[in-house]
Amino acid sequence: MTGRSWADWIILTAAVLTAALVIWQKGIRPVVRTIAEVAQAVPILADIAQEFRPNSGHSLRDVIDDMRSSLQTIAESQATIIEDHQELKDAHAQLSLQIRNVEQATAPGVPDA
Repeated sequence: MTGRSWADWIILTAAVLTAALVIWQKGIRPVVRTIAEVAQAVPILADIAQEFRPNSGHSLRDVIDDMRSSLQTIAESQATIIEDHQELKDAHAQLSLQIRNVEQATAPGVPDA
């Protein structure tokens, strides 16, 4: 081989190695890393998905359903309390009016009808 053919062969080898390195760094290695990360995430995602399936009170879904039920009970109790409070306010207003009428009717200086 001549000096020029050796130089051409060295340049070609360097170009092929450089191209292979760039392909590895920019194309293949990121895909391999992504696949590894996805492989690690799949069991975690499966565990999270399992929490959204009811299982007799131990899943996140069961806790959320219990909280929803409790909130509904609280809302119903609150509505009853508000109704009772309004009834008491109405009864208080009627009683106050009757007391004023009695006080006015029995006040001194008011002639009996």
